[in-house]
Amino acid sequence: MNFLNFFYVSVLPFFLIAQENNQSDAETGSSPLLDSSTFDSSFFSGVLDQDDAVDDPMGTQRLIDLRGTVFSPSISFSTNYNYTSNPLKADSSAPSFLSDGFNTTLNLMVGMGVGEIGIGDAVLLTPSISFAHMRTYTDPVRDYGNDMKVFDVDVQVGSLALPFVLPNDFTLSLAYAYTRPISFRNDNVISYSNTPSLTFAKNFALNNGHILNVTIGASYSFTNGDTLEQQLLSSMGAQEGKQYYDFIKAVMENNGLNPVAQQPTTLQDAWTHMISTSYIYPVNEKLMISPSFNFSKMTYTDGGNTGRDDYITSAGLNFSYNLYEWLNLSSFSNYTWKSTDSTGETLGIPEYEDFIGGVSFGINYAF
Repeated sequence: MNFLNFFYVSVLPFFLIAQENNQSDAETGSSPLLDSSTFDSSFFSGVLDQDDAVDDPMGTQRLIDLRGTVFSPSISFSTNYNYTSNPLKADSSAPSFLSDGFNTTLNLMVGMGVGEIGIGDAVLLTPSISFAHMRTYTDPVRDYGNDMKVFDVDVQVGSLALPFVLPNDFTLSLAYAYTRPISFRNDNVISYSNTPSLTFAKNFALNNGHILNVTIGASYSFTNGDTLEQQLLSSMGAQEGKQYYDFIKAVMENNGLNPVAQQPTTLQDAWTHMISTSYIYPVNEKLMISPSFNFSKMTYTDGGNTGRDDYITSAGLNFSYNLYEWLNLSSFSNYTWKSTDSTGETLGIPEYEDFIGGVSFGINYAF
């Protein structure tokens, strides 16, 4: 099983769940003065062989031979340049000083498959571990001068995936990820999150050679973010930040409030339930078109956000072209809608729409 197919079967379903959280962490973490409670905690190399899809109970996912080695390391690098119609994810009804913008992202992922374990005659477990480092530069061409540097961010993700390849093209995946966004310009780790997840996916191999994938899943994020004092010290400097925080603390204490209890660092703790579908259309051996649709519901469980529900819906279209087995070029577009419930409206959570389009290239190698 080459790296891209391995990524698709084992790791991708988890990242479909975690994607909104990671993007939101990046948007939140890059600006230490923003209130984190108002924010949320985008390649296929070919299609699966369809031989014996009807007669074989394992369908298109049947593996003829297990790998001869236990460990199968892989590495991939990708970069993209994106346009966004709403770079600050501002409320659709509110004016924003940024009408649109650009960003570029550098992604490095190192993975390690740790064997293929047959469970009976019909189930295959293919565990893996991976580490990803993503760096985003907002407004790299400096259309807005240096104003957007505060939104530049690193995101680091370490994950463990336990995908069970089941008969008839079903996959059940257990996964765990540790994520931390970092404002790298001032070396400030904004928050941490630990996210276990469970996903269930089905590949429908169609007679025309196309594949329809449907994935459902759930995850829970345990988070720990900067307190107000840490945000102020990081953004304003030790002396000025300490003075400003002491002033705020005194005001709260004079009003009978506990400043520590009133600024919990777990405001992003949340359940996420999602459903996604994608259609894989191989035009030829090199070109592939893949439309997709995703819907997720986030239910917050801690602090002032308790009981708040956010809904994120997105539709996308991806064109992928393999120049070589190890080099992939693609163009993509995605439209996202976010809405919230009455609790979110009371908290002033923004409801927004955003169109993202861009180009990317990726390099991958499996040892």
